[in-house]
Amino acid sequence: MKTLLVLAVSLFAIFARADEPIPRSISIKSFVYTENGNFKDQSAELCGVVTGDITAHDRVTVISDAKSDYAVPYTTLVGKDGRFCVLIRTITGRASAELWGLNTEAETKTVYVEAGKRRK
Repeated sequence: MKTLLVLAVSLFAIFARADEPIPRSISIKSFVYTENGNFKDQSAELCGVVTGDITAHDRVTVISDAKSDYAVPYTTLVGKDGRFCVLIRTITGRASAELWGLNTEAETKTVYVEAGKRRK
């Protein structure tokens, strides 16, 4: 009887751990101006990776020129491998990225970055 009880408790512990979600996080891998020969062009590409439990409904909101009067939000989908990229227009060269999805509970992490310098 004790063996059966120990077996039941261990199986419950194994399956209980399997249901625990893996914490999600977001990181920016690159944020650079597009180089098309026009110095006045304000377009930039922001790419990053989301780690943890990823679903088909996960999205990343990128705010161009975050914390300024020119702030503009952009939304992009997260791929199955957790990667995302978005082309934005930036005046100040700053952006923030925030992870959200239909299965999250107001749990977001915002990352602020500055674009790489332009070549002259």
